[in-house]
Amino acid sequence: MKKLFLHLLSITFLVSIYVINISPYSNNNIYLSPKVDTAKIVGRTVLSFLKWYKNNYENIYKIETVNNMPAASNYDSTKYYSVNFEGTEKYLKYMKSSGYISDKYLVYWRAYFKKCNDDFKHNPVNDGPPEGFDLDFVLITQEIDYAFEKIKTAVITKVVIKNNEAEVRLTIDKDWAYKYELTYDGKNWLIDSIDYYNPIK
Repeated sequence: MKKLFLHLLSITFLVSIYVINISPYSNNNIYLSPKVDTAKIVGRTVLSFLKWYKNNYENIYKIETVNNMPAASNYDSTKYYSVNFEGTEKYLKYMKSSGYISDKYLVYWRAYFKKCNDDFKHNPVNDGPPEGFDLDFVLITQEIDYAFEKIKTAVITKVVIKNNEAEVRLTIDKDWAYKYELTYDGKNWLIDSIDYYNPIK
């Protein structure tokens, strides 16, 4: 029984789970313990990134990541969609410039864009939303303005920290949330991935 207790205690110290209430416009100055302070820093990293993304969205949106889009001035009806790798690198460089994105994030999206290009080759099309590019990569929706408006009242509802890794749950409403995974590089917490998360499940 004593061994079981010590084992459970070690798990408690290894994985710290916090439920905190941080909104994008929170000015909470209540003192927290060092570990909870870390959770708060991680949560604010996500919110600060989203503020940066909103402020820079117009410039990011202008980056052409797919070739031969129907709205493009050089559209050619005899050609098909393909990934504009010069554009995707420009996109990733812009995202990296935020100071909130990790190299792991870049590696994932480079592989993603390569797969999309392979899919375009196997299934050539030149009209309609390009498969894999129909949703915003950060907000994971087509309703950009609505998402930015909802994020104003979003709340960090959970932060899980394990060594130099963290998971953040950003809740938009009862059935809409995001899961962010971050790592600590020795100086800053950086975002590795962003996924949609259904709070109901």
